[in-house]
Amino acid sequence: MVVMRGPWVWLLVGALCAVGASGSALGADVSGSAGARRVLDPVAWVNGVPIERAAYQERVDRFKAQFERRRSGLPERYIKRQATRQLKIMIEEELLRQHCDQAQVFLTPQEELEAWDAHMGRYGRDAERKLKRLLATSGYTEAQYRLKVVFDARVAACMDQMGLLKITESELHRHYKHASKRYRVPPKVSAAQLIIRSAHRKGMSNKEAVREVIDELWKKATAPGADFGALVRAHSQGPRAGNGGAMGWLPLAAAPKWMRKTLSSLAPGEVSEPFKSPKGWMIVKVFARQAGRVKPYAEARPDILERVRNRRISAARRKLVATLRRRSTIKTVERFNP
Repeated sequence: MVVMRGPWVWLLVGALCAVGASGSALGADVSGSAGARRVLDPVAWVNGVPIERAAYQERVDRFKAQFERRRSGLPERYIKRQATRQLKIMIEEELLRQHCDQAQVFLTPQEELEAWDAHMGRYGRDAERKLKRLLATSGYTEAQYRLKVVFDARVAACMDQMGLLKITESELHRHYKHASKRYRVPPKVSAAQLIIRSAHRKGMSNKEAVREVIDELWKKATAPGADFGALVRAHSQGPRAGNGGAMGWLPLAAAPKWMRKTLSSLAPGEVSEPFKSPKGWMIVKVFARQAGRVKPYAEARPDILERVRNRRISAARRKLVATLRRRSTIKTVERFNP
């Protein structure tokens, strides 16, 4: 976090935040002398700073497009209610932006990148796929969504500087005590699979040939000293054949129902009998098991801190917005057309 001073700071504010602010762009039409600014058709004024109708209309249109993709028709009263809500959000964002400006709290480019990476990290390994789905349903572009994430991080940094986000160790312990179920690690199994979908044997149908091939492979897999991974790489027709059929550490609860019973019944080192699955005839081998457990506090602490901090940020932001509203002059133009 960087604290900057000097009259030139406001130029940087315009570049980093005024257009961003979670999509709350001023979108001003600059004209006149001495840097005078004229904004065409503002929808509201926040402490003398205009919120342009075009930015507001863009949000309303994005909501309408998102809704209409899911169902036909949209009640006019619902559009008006949502339009009012979007304007309220834009006013709150402008209040927060002005507050951060006055506190002279800005994020460095590195901090912006870290904020984005931390946000994406919450989605886990499927982050890119989940982001694409979010963008498709919300109507945001990735650039707009990045601005939102960075703006939220800037507001959090400002509140942190104000001392609104202090969290004590006793609070973390209390959360762990009352929400220990959240930190349960389910039983897991490390296993590999061999799949046969089709086979060719003279005088046999595909069904008969597949059954004969899978039985032969099972005998090889259960022979003393058999290398199950090599067998999979040589014969399996499944998508994991290249890495020996390894499925990694798989939570039993996440395994398909048709495989869960088999995985639950095998001890480490055991190979299942051939069984028919939606993917074809299959053999699985279990290499190791992990019993279910509850993470100890020391291990769960990073997750607890993130959860408690996120709640604190939401609560502190609501209180800060309420305070800023009482101290500010807000004028809404009563002629919007959602």
